[in-house]
Amino acid sequence: SYNDKVNWEKIQIPHDWNIKMQFDNKGNGSAAYLPESIGWYRKHFTVPASDKGKQIYIDFDGAMSHSAVWLNGKFVGGWPSGYASFRLDLTPYVEFGKENVIAVRLDNPPETSRWYPGSGLYRNVWLVKTAPVHVGQWGTFITTPSVSKDSATVNVRVAVENKADAAGEITVKSSIYRLTNGTKNIKSVASTSKQIVLDRNSTTVDLAADVRNPALWSPSSPSLYKTITEIIRL
Repeated sequence: SYNDKVNWEKIQIPHDWNIKMQFDNKGNGSAAYLPESIGWYRKHFTVPASDKGKQIYIDFDGAMSHSAVWLNGKFVGGWPSGYASFRLDLTPYVEFGKENVIAVRLDNPPETSRWYPGSGLYRNVWLVKTAPVHVGQWGTFITTPSVSKDSATVNVRVAVENKADAAGEITVKSSIYRLTNGTKNIKSVASTSKQIVLDRNSTTVDLAADVRNPALWSPSSPSLYKTITEIIRL
């Protein structure tokens, strides 16, 4: 558990508590002579009652290090590495329609790095809400096995996660848009879809689409495209 009686400092993430500590010339020079230590974070937030039945995740882009996470006083999980991103499933611990409090303990032991690593939530943290059936984290893999000035074949492999209690038919649809000044055009340049019967397990769906007269990327013309994947329950 965590001590809720201390005076909590309001901070913004990304955050490094080490940078505010006093230098110690007898400490670890590789860590800029700043003492590695233990720190806590907490945040109050509300999840609407209307979200009950959905999946709630928290994504840590970087937490230095040996993280341990509690939600509403219940241990959720953690991750030892401070350099790897990770996701935790908060769904079993969320109180929908009420205030929730998440607490994160980080422990950055001395002499664990040959450079200054900092301490704390030094990268972004995301609260993610999905439907029970959804595209998995990092679940879209795109390749272009055939590209010419006239046509480009785009293969889209989608990992579909099923956290629902029941099976059913779904349609997985991917639409490809060209970006102009970083903004996608209103109309897609190609789309592809497949209807499958999803059981209670996760699965992978392979899709393919052809883009006519593609704008080829080059340093002088860095054309980009964006793919948006939808899962439609039937």
